[in-house]
Amino acid sequence: AVFTKEQALPALLLVPAAVLCVGGSDRSARIALKATAPFAMIAAAYFAVASKVMLPHASLAAYTPGEHADTALRTIAYYACLLLFPTPAAMHTLGLGSLQELAALPLLLGIPAVATCGWCLIRLWRADRHLLFVLVAALLCFLPVLGFVPLPFLQVAPYRAAMSGAFLAILAGAWLARPGPRVMLRIGALAVVAVWSCLLTVWGATKYRSEVELFQTICRYDPTCIPARFVLGECLVRAERRAEAVGPFEETLDMIYGSGIWRQPGFAFRDLAQNEEVRNRVLQSQGTRNRASVWVARLATALAYARTNRENLDGAKQAAELALSLEPSDPEALTGHGYVLGRRGEFAAAVLQLERSRSIDPRSFWTHQYLSSVYEALGRGEEAAQERAEAERLRAGK
Repeated sequence: AVFTKEQALPALLLVPAAVLCVGGSDRSARIALKATAPFAMIAAAYFAVASKVMLPHASLAAYTPGEHADTALRTIAYYACLLLFPTPAAMHTLGLGSLQELAALPLLLGIPAVATCGWCLIRLWRADRHLLFVLVAALLCFLPVLGFVPLPFLQVAPYRAAMSGAFLAILAGAWLARPGPRVMLRIGALAVVAVWSCLLTVWGATKYRSEVELFQTICRYDPTCIPARFVLGECLVRAERRAEAVGPFEETLDMIYGSGIWRQPGFAFRDLAQNEEVRNRVLQSQGTRNRASVWVARLATALAYARTNRENLDGAKQAAELALSLEPSDPEALTGHGYVLGRRGEFAAAVLQLERSRSIDPRSFWTHQYLSSVYEALGRGEEAAQERAEAERLRAGK
Protein backbone atom coordinates (compact mmCIF):
# COMPACT_ATOMS: atom_id res chain seq x y z
CA ALA A 1 0.00 0.00 0.00
CA VAL A 2 2.89 2.35 0.71
CA PHE A 3 4.03 2.12 -2.89
CA THR A 4 0.75 3.45 -4.23
CA LYS A 5 2.11 6.89 -3.32
CA GLU A 6 4.98 8.26 -5.37
CA GLN A 7 6.37 10.00 -2.27
CA ALA A 8 7.20 6.60 -0.76
CA LEU A 9 9.29 5.42 -3.73
CA PRO A 10 12.58 6.82 -2.33
CA ALA A 11 11.97 4.53 0.67
CA LEU A 12 13.49 1.87 -1.61
CA LEU A 13 16.83 3.39 -0.69
CA LEU A 14 16.33 3.23 3.09
CA VAL A 15 17.79 -0.24 3.65
CA PRO A 16 20.85 0.35 1.42
CA ALA A 17 21.24 3.78 3.07
CA ALA A 18 21.31 2.11 6.49
CA VAL A 19 24.16 -0.14 5.38
CA LEU A 20 26.01 2.85 3.89
CA CYS A 21 25.54 5.10 6.93
CA VAL A 22 25.98 2.61 9.77
CA GLY A 23 28.42 0.34 8.01
CA GLY A 24 28.50 -3.42 7.57
CA SER A 25 30.12 -6.26 5.73
CA ASP A 26 29.74 -7.08 2.07
CA ARG A 27 27.31 -9.79 3.17
CA SER A 28 25.18 -7.14 4.91
CA ALA A 29 25.09 -5.10 1.71
CA ARG A 30 24.00 -8.12 -0.32
CA ILE A 31 21.25 -8.94 2.19
CA ALA A 32 20.09 -5.30 2.07
CA LEU A 33 19.86 -5.30 -1.71
CA LYS A 34 18.13 -8.68 -1.72
CA ALA A 35 15.57 -7.46 0.82
CA THR A 36 14.89 -4.37 -1.28
CA ALA A 37 14.50 -6.20 -4.59
CA PRO A 38 10.82 -7.26 -4.20
CA PHE A 39 9.82 -3.70 -3.40
CA ALA A 40 11.83 -2.42 -6.35
CA MET A 41 9.83 -4.76 -8.57
CA ILE A 42 6.59 -3.35 -7.13
CA ALA A 43 7.88 0.16 -7.81
CA ALA A 44 8.69 -0.76 -11.41
CA ALA A 45 5.16 -2.11 -11.84
CA TYR A 46 3.82 1.09 -10.30
CA PHE A 47 5.69 3.21 -12.84
CA ALA A 48 4.51 1.01 -15.70
CA VAL A 49 0.89 1.53 -14.64
CA ALA A 50 1.41 5.18 -13.75
CA SER A 51 2.62 5.92 -17.27
CA LYS A 52 -0.93 5.11 -18.42
CA VAL A 53 -3.08 6.50 -15.60
CA MET A 54 -0.84 8.99 -13.80
CA LEU A 55 -2.16 12.47 -13.08
CA PRO A 56 -1.07 15.09 -15.62
CA HIS A 57 1.53 17.67 -14.71
CA ALA A 58 2.91 20.90 -16.08
CA SER A 59 5.29 20.62 -19.01
CA LEU A 60 8.93 20.65 -18.00
CA ALA A 61 9.67 22.72 -21.09
CA ALA A 62 7.52 25.52 -19.68
CA TYR A 63 10.03 26.20 -16.89
CA THR A 64 13.60 27.44 -16.94
CA PRO A 65 16.22 26.00 -14.57
CA GLY A 66 15.98 29.22 -12.56
CA GLU A 67 12.20 28.76 -12.18
CA HIS A 68 12.71 25.17 -11.05
CA ALA A 69 15.23 26.32 -8.42
CA ASP A 70 12.90 29.12 -7.27
CA THR A 71 9.99 26.67 -6.88
CA ALA A 72 12.15 24.17 -4.99
CA LEU A 73 13.50 26.78 -2.54
CA ARG A 74 10.02 28.13 -1.83
CA THR A 75 8.75 24.58 -1.30
CA ILE A 76 11.62 23.82 1.07
CA ALA A 77 10.89 27.04 2.98
CA TYR A 78 7.22 26.04 3.32
CA TYR A 79 7.99 22.59 4.75
CA ALA A 80 10.67 24.00 7.06
CA CYS A 81 8.12 26.42 8.54
CA LEU A 82 5.45 23.72 8.72
CA LEU A 83 7.68 21.31 10.65
CA LEU A 84 9.55 23.73 12.91
CA PHE A 85 6.73 26.06 13.87
CA PRO A 86 3.41 25.40 12.13
CA THR A 87 0.76 28.07 11.68
CA PRO A 88 -2.93 27.95 10.65
CA ALA A 89 -1.93 29.25 7.23
CA ALA A 90 0.70 26.53 6.72
CA MET A 91 -1.83 23.87 7.76
CA HIS A 92 -4.23 25.01 5.03
CA THR A 93 -1.86 25.81 2.16
CA LEU A 94 -1.98 23.72 -1.03
CA GLY A 95 -0.12 25.99 -3.49
CA LEU A 96 2.84 28.33 -3.78
CA GLY A 97 0.87 31.41 -4.82
CA SER A 98 0.93 32.95 -1.35
CA LEU A 99 4.67 32.30 -1.03
CA GLN A 100 5.33 33.90 -4.41
CA GLU A 101 3.54 37.04 -3.25
CA LEU A 102 6.12 37.31 -0.44
CA ALA A 103 8.83 37.94 -3.06
CA ALA A 104 12.31 36.97 -1.78
CA LEU A 105 11.35 36.16 1.83
CA PRO A 106 10.75 32.41 1.25
CA LEU A 107 14.08 32.20 -0.59
CA LEU A 108 15.80 33.66 2.47
CA LEU A 109 14.36 30.75 4.45
CA GLY A 110 14.87 28.04 1.83
CA ILE A 111 18.57 28.68 1.25
CA PRO A 112 19.52 28.47 4.98
CA ALA A 113 17.38 25.32 5.29
CA VAL A 114 19.37 23.65 2.50
CA ALA A 115 22.67 24.82 3.99
CA THR A 116 21.67 23.58 7.45
CA CYS A 117 20.79 20.13 6.11
CA GLY A 118 24.13 19.94 4.31
CA TRP A 119 26.02 20.95 7.46
CA CYS A 120 24.12 18.38 9.56
CA LEU A 121 24.87 15.60 7.07
CA ILE A 122 28.59 16.33 7.19
CA ARG A 123 28.67 16.62 10.99
CA LEU A 124 26.64 13.45 11.59
CA TRP A 125 28.81 11.52 9.12
CA ARG A 126 31.70 12.20 11.48
CA ALA A 127 29.88 12.05 14.81
CA ASP A 128 26.90 9.65 14.74
CA ARG A 129 26.15 7.40 11.77
CA HIS A 130 22.86 6.17 13.27
CA LEU A 131 21.44 9.70 13.42
CA LEU A 132 22.91 10.30 9.96
CA PHE A 133 20.69 7.51 8.66
CA VAL A 134 17.63 9.07 10.34
CA LEU A 135 18.32 12.43 8.66
CA VAL A 136 18.95 10.76 5.28
CA ALA A 137 15.64 8.91 5.64
CA ALA A 138 13.79 12.18 6.36
CA LEU A 139 15.36 13.86 3.32
CA LEU A 140 14.67 10.89 1.04
CA CYS A 141 10.96 10.97 1.91
CA PHE A 142 10.84 14.67 1.05
CA LEU A 143 12.81 14.41 -2.18
CA PRO A 144 9.93 13.74 -4.64
CA VAL A 145 7.77 16.62 -3.35
CA LEU A 146 10.31 19.45 -3.17
CA GLY A 147 9.40 20.96 -6.52
CA PHE A 148 12.50 20.10 -8.55
CA VAL A 149 10.04 18.47 -10.96
CA PRO A 150 6.50 19.92 -11.23
CA LEU A 151 4.08 17.81 -9.21
CA PRO A 152 1.01 16.31 -10.89
CA PHE A 153 -1.40 17.85 -8.39
CA LEU A 154 -1.07 20.33 -5.50
CA GLN A 155 2.31 22.05 -5.29
CA VAL A 156 2.53 21.64 -1.51
CA ALA A 157 0.38 19.87 1.09
CA PRO A 158 0.75 19.50 4.86
CA TYR A 159 0.20 15.73 4.80
CA ARG A 160 3.32 15.28 2.67
CA ALA A 161 5.42 16.17 5.71
CA ALA A 162 4.09 13.20 7.70
CA MET A 163 6.69 10.59 6.66
CA SER A 164 9.64 12.91 7.16
CA GLY A 165 8.11 14.25 10.36
CA ALA A 166 8.35 10.79 11.95
CA PHE A 167 12.11 10.68 11.33
CA LEU A 168 12.59 14.28 12.44
CA ALA A 169 10.87 13.42 15.74
CA ILE A 170 13.69 10.91 16.37
CA LEU A 171 16.27 13.65 15.70
CA ALA A 172 14.41 15.96 18.10
CA GLY A 173 14.54 13.25 20.76
CA ALA A 174 18.27 12.78 20.25
CA TRP A 175 18.81 16.55 20.50
CA LEU A 176 16.78 16.61 23.73
CA ALA A 177 18.79 13.72 25.21
CA ARG A 178 22.20 15.32 24.64
CA PRO A 179 23.98 16.05 27.91
CA GLY A 180 24.99 19.61 28.58
CA PRO A 181 24.21 22.78 30.51
CA ARG A 182 21.26 23.81 28.31
CA VAL A 183 19.02 20.79 28.76
CA MET A 184 16.20 22.81 30.31
CA LEU A 185 16.35 25.29 27.44
CA ARG A 186 15.99 22.48 24.93
CA ILE A 187 13.13 20.94 26.91
CA GLY A 188 11.38 24.32 27.01
CA ALA A 189 11.79 24.88 23.27
CA LEU A 190 10.38 21.47 22.34
CA ALA A 191 7.59 21.85 24.90
CA VAL A 192 6.48 25.12 23.29
CA VAL A 193 6.41 23.48 19.84
CA ALA A 194 4.56 20.43 21.19
CA VAL A 195 1.89 22.45 23.02
CA TRP A 196 1.40 24.78 20.06
CA SER A 197 1.08 21.82 17.69
CA CYS A 198 -1.50 20.17 19.97
CA LEU A 199 -3.56 23.37 20.09
CA LEU A 200 -3.42 23.66 16.31
CA THR A 201 -4.52 20.03 15.97
CA VAL A 202 -7.57 20.61 18.18
CA TRP A 203 -8.43 23.83 16.35
CA GLY A 204 -7.84 22.30 12.91
CA ALA A 205 -10.04 19.30 13.71
CA THR A 206 -13.03 21.61 14.12
CA LYS A 207 -12.69 22.64 10.47
CA TYR A 208 -13.50 19.09 9.37
CA ARG A 209 -17.09 19.28 10.59
CA SER A 210 -18.19 19.78 6.99
CA GLU A 211 -16.60 19.86 3.54
CA VAL A 212 -17.78 23.42 2.99
CA GLU A 213 -16.20 24.72 6.20
CA LEU A 214 -12.92 22.92 5.49
CA PHE A 215 -12.51 24.34 1.98
CA GLN A 216 -13.68 27.78 3.03
CA THR A 217 -10.83 27.70 5.56
CA ILE A 218 -8.34 26.60 2.90
CA CYS A 219 -9.51 29.36 0.54
CA ARG A 220 -9.19 31.93 3.31
CA TYR A 221 -5.60 30.99 4.13
CA ASP A 222 -4.57 30.11 0.55
CA PRO A 223 -6.61 32.46 -1.67
CA THR A 224 -4.62 31.68 -4.84
CA CYS A 225 -5.19 27.90 -4.77
CA ILE A 226 -7.21 26.92 -7.86
CA PRO A 227 -8.15 23.33 -6.84
CA ALA A 228 -9.42 24.48 -3.41
CA ARG A 229 -11.62 27.16 -4.97
CA PHE A 230 -13.09 24.68 -7.46
CA VAL A 231 -13.71 22.00 -4.81
CA LEU A 232 -15.40 24.61 -2.59
CA GLY A 233 -17.89 25.23 -5.41
CA GLU A 234 -18.52 21.49 -5.77
CA CYS A 235 -19.03 21.15 -1.99
CA LEU A 236 -21.60 23.95 -2.03
CA VAL A 237 -23.45 22.17 -4.83
CA ARG A 238 -23.47 18.90 -2.85
CA ALA A 239 -24.73 20.82 0.18
CA GLU A 240 -27.73 22.08 -1.88
CA ARG A 241 -26.29 25.62 -1.79
CA ARG A 242 -25.95 25.89 -5.56
CA ALA A 243 -26.52 29.64 -5.83
CA GLU A 244 -23.54 30.23 -3.50
CA ALA A 245 -21.31 28.15 -5.81
CA VAL A 246 -21.36 30.89 -8.49
CA GLY A 247 -18.63 32.90 -6.74
CA PRO A 248 -16.11 30.03 -6.33
CA PHE A 249 -16.64 28.79 -9.90
CA GLU A 250 -16.20 32.28 -11.39
CA GLU A 251 -13.11 32.89 -9.24
CA THR A 252 -11.65 29.56 -10.40
CA LEU A 253 -11.99 30.61 -14.05
CA ASP A 254 -10.54 34.05 -13.26
CA MET A 255 -7.48 32.41 -11.67
CA ILE A 256 -7.03 29.95 -14.55
CA TYR A 257 -7.07 32.67 -17.19
CA GLY A 258 -5.39 35.33 -15.04
CA SER A 259 -8.34 37.70 -15.64
CA GLY A 260 -11.99 37.76 -16.66
CA ILE A 261 -11.11 37.36 -20.36
CA TRP A 262 -12.95 34.01 -20.45
CA ARG A 263 -16.23 35.98 -20.35
CA GLN A 264 -15.56 37.25 -23.89
CA PRO A 265 -16.73 34.93 -26.72
CA GLY A 266 -13.88 33.07 -28.41
CA PHE A 267 -11.13 34.12 -26.00
CA ALA A 268 -11.46 31.13 -23.67
CA PHE A 269 -10.77 28.58 -26.42
CA ARG A 270 -7.98 30.66 -27.98
CA ASP A 271 -6.14 31.18 -24.70
CA LEU A 272 -6.46 27.53 -23.71
CA ALA A 273 -5.11 26.41 -27.10
CA GLN A 274 -2.30 28.95 -27.46
CA ASN A 275 -1.29 30.09 -23.97
CA GLU A 276 0.91 27.42 -22.40
CA GLU A 277 0.79 29.10 -19.00
CA VAL A 278 -3.02 28.92 -18.92
CA ARG A 279 -3.00 25.30 -20.08
CA ASN A 280 -0.42 24.31 -17.46
CA ARG A 281 -2.54 25.87 -14.70
CA VAL A 282 -5.40 23.61 -15.74
CA LEU A 283 -3.28 20.47 -16.03
CA GLN A 284 -1.85 21.00 -12.56
CA SER A 285 -5.22 21.85 -11.02
CA GLN A 286 -7.71 19.37 -12.47
CA GLY A 287 -6.49 16.25 -10.67
CA THR A 288 -7.38 13.98 -13.60
CA ARG A 289 -5.67 12.77 -16.74
CA ASN A 290 -7.62 14.58 -19.43
CA ARG A 291 -7.42 17.39 -21.94
CA ALA A 292 -7.37 20.83 -20.34
CA SER A 293 -10.40 21.84 -22.38
CA VAL A 294 -12.54 19.01 -20.91
CA TRP A 295 -12.00 20.15 -17.33
CA VAL A 296 -12.64 23.83 -18.14
CA ALA A 297 -15.78 22.86 -20.09
CA ARG A 298 -17.14 20.94 -17.11
CA LEU A 299 -16.26 23.83 -14.81
CA ALA A 300 -18.19 26.19 -17.11
CA THR A 301 -21.13 23.75 -17.12
CA ALA A 302 -21.15 23.71 -13.31
CA LEU A 303 -21.16 27.52 -13.38
CA ALA A 304 -24.13 27.47 -15.79
CA TYR A 305 -26.17 25.33 -13.37
CA ALA A 306 -25.19 27.55 -10.42
CA ARG A 307 -26.16 30.74 -12.28
CA THR A 308 -29.49 29.16 -13.16
CA ASN A 309 -30.17 28.68 -9.45
CA ARG A 310 -29.62 32.42 -9.07
CA GLU A 311 -32.11 33.01 -11.88
CA ASN A 312 -29.31 34.57 -13.92
CA LEU A 313 -30.43 32.85 -17.12
CA ASP A 314 -28.42 35.09 -19.47
CA GLY A 315 -25.26 34.40 -17.49
CA ALA A 316 -26.11 30.69 -17.39
CA LYS A 317 -26.46 30.62 -21.18
CA GLN A 318 -23.12 32.39 -21.60
CA ALA A 319 -21.40 29.80 -19.36
CA ALA A 320 -23.09 26.88 -21.13
CA GLU A 321 -22.04 28.25 -24.55
CA LEU A 322 -18.49 28.65 -23.23
CA ALA A 323 -18.49 24.96 -22.29
CA LEU A 324 -19.70 23.95 -25.77
CA SER A 325 -17.11 26.16 -27.47
CA LEU A 326 -14.40 24.19 -25.66
CA GLU A 327 -15.91 20.69 -26.01
CA PRO A 328 -18.72 20.59 -28.61
CA SER A 329 -19.30 16.84 -28.19
CA ASP A 330 -19.05 16.56 -24.41
CA PRO A 331 -22.33 15.03 -23.13
CA GLU A 332 -22.19 16.96 -19.84
CA ALA A 333 -21.78 20.26 -21.68
CA LEU A 334 -24.64 19.37 -24.06
CA THR A 335 -26.93 18.41 -21.19
CA GLY A 336 -26.07 21.60 -19.32
CA HIS A 337 -26.75 23.72 -22.39
CA GLY A 338 -30.05 21.93 -22.99
CA TYR A 339 -31.10 22.44 -19.37
CA VAL A 340 -30.37 26.18 -19.52
CA LEU A 341 -32.26 26.55 -22.82
CA GLY A 342 -35.21 24.74 -21.28
CA ARG A 343 -35.21 27.10 -18.29
CA ARG A 344 -35.21 30.02 -20.73
CA GLY A 345 -38.24 28.62 -22.52
CA GLU A 346 -36.32 27.77 -25.70
CA PHE A 347 -37.73 24.24 -25.76
CA ALA A 348 -37.11 23.36 -29.42
CA ALA A 349 -33.41 24.21 -29.13
CA ALA A 350 -33.22 22.44 -25.76
CA VAL A 351 -34.57 19.21 -27.25
CA LEU A 352 -31.88 19.19 -29.95
CA GLN A 353 -29.05 19.50 -27.41
CA LEU A 354 -30.49 16.98 -24.96
CA GLU A 355 -31.21 14.41 -27.67
CA ARG A 356 -27.67 14.81 -28.95
CA SER A 357 -26.32 14.29 -25.44
CA ARG A 358 -28.53 11.20 -25.03
CA SER A 359 -27.14 9.70 -28.24
CA ILE A 360 -23.57 10.10 -26.90
CA ASP A 361 -24.28 8.98 -23.32
CA PRO A 362 -27.60 7.12 -23.04
CA ARG A 363 -27.02 6.28 -19.35
CA SER A 364 -27.18 9.83 -18.00
CA PHE A 365 -30.02 10.16 -15.49
CA TRP A 366 -30.12 13.95 -15.75
CA THR A 367 -30.30 13.96 -19.55
CA HIS A 368 -33.41 11.78 -19.48
CA GLN A 369 -34.88 13.78 -16.60
CA TYR A 370 -34.46 17.11 -18.40
CA LEU A 371 -35.73 15.63 -21.68
CA SER A 372 -38.94 14.48 -19.99
CA SER A 373 -39.54 18.04 -18.73
CA VAL A 374 -38.89 19.60 -22.14
CA TYR A 375 -41.06 17.04 -23.96
CA GLU A 376 -43.84 17.79 -21.45
CA ALA A 377 -43.56 21.51 -22.16
CA LEU A 378 -43.83 20.81 -25.91
CA GLY A 379 -46.93 18.67 -25.43
CA ARG A 380 -45.16 15.43 -26.35
CA GLY A 381 -46.60 13.48 -23.41
CA GLU A 382 -45.83 9.95 -24.59
CA GLU A 383 -42.14 10.71 -25.14
CA ALA A 384 -42.03 12.55 -21.81
CA ALA A 385 -43.38 9.45 -20.05
CA GLN A 386 -40.79 7.25 -21.74
CA GLU A 387 -37.95 9.53 -20.64
CA ARG A 388 -39.28 9.67 -17.06
CA ALA A 389 -39.44 5.88 -16.96
CA GLU A 390 -35.87 5.62 -18.25
CA ALA A 391 -34.67 8.18 -15.70
CA GLU A 392 -36.29 6.20 -12.88
CA ARG A 393 -34.75 2.98 -14.17
CA LEU A 394 -31.27 4.58 -14.18
CA ARG A 395 -31.82 6.06 -10.70
CA ALA A 396 -32.70 2.57 -9.41
CA GLY A 397 -29.45 1.28 -10.92
CA LYS A 398 -31.15 -1.14 -13.30
